[in-house]
Amino acid sequence: MTLEYSSTRSTLWRWYWRSLLRNSTHRTAWLVWMLAAFLAGFGISQLSGKSGPHAAFGGLAASLCVAALLAGYPQLRFKPQTRVLTLLPDELSTTIRGQTKKYSWQDVAQFEEDGGFVIIGLRNLNAFIVPPTAFRDGREREGLVEQGRAWWRAATPPASG
Repeated sequence: MTLEYSSTRSTLWRWYWRSLLRNSTHRTAWLVWMLAAFLAGFGISQLSGKSGPHAAFGGLAASLCVAALLAGYPQLRFKPQTRVLTLLPDELSTTIRGQTKKYSWQDVAQFEEDGGFVIIGLRNLNAFIVPPTAFRDGREREGLVEQGRAWWRAATPPASG
């Protein structure tokens, strides 16, 4: 199955915050970065002779800067060019600007449909956000979701426990 689509910055922005709210790995990594920034800013403020609320303000300022960087980074890496996404039984491949990258189904952390979008989230916290316009109709989207999930589940080892 091959899809050809492009995305927008607003779609990326929407799905970044959605991922932060719904994806515990993304949220945990984000909170760790925020805490580390707060502690670093707080510590630097104390070393410069500030204490109490002034030191806490340094930590808060550092946290806000890191939050802006974390939210802005995907926007900096955004590629508006048309992407070709191919789903095969053993892998996914994506081509954009003439460069192709392949992923095993084991690299996929989630495969879901939400509001007409198909989201294929990777373990590295990147994702393919396939817009509804990539499909001729709802049946084509449903068929891709069904087949993609089947290939993903077949490649995902069962949870031990």
